[in-house]
Amino acid sequence: MLSLEMRDDRSEKVRYDYTDYPIYIRRALLSSYPGYAAPTHWHDDIEFIAVLSGEMQYNVNGEIVTLAESEGIFVNARQMHFGFSPGKKRVRFYLHSYSSTYIMCNLCL
Repeated sequence: MLSLEMRDDRSEKVRYDYTDYPIYIRRALLSSYPGYAAPTHWHDDIEFIAVLSGEMQYNVNGEIVTLAESEGIFVNARQMHFGFSPGKKRVRFYLHSYSSTYIMCNLCL
């Protein structure tokens, strides 16, 4: 089972892949979450999620978007969001989270 480390305010404590470069990249199955749904959460990162196979629903601040195979969505920082499969179908997805602070600091250079 996949799990997110959450704070009391529903923010995710993102565990970056590198200590000196704040990026988190994963390929996973939605069925790895209980009930085929990631927990509702937010974070300071900008997130890109793309469906590799199957179809999922993605809730961003209460607006639900259907993502089919080869489709993706960017989620801005500090937006409440989660992915789910109401029919509990097999969904493979690719996730990238980037520190918005890191991106902004590098744009200023």
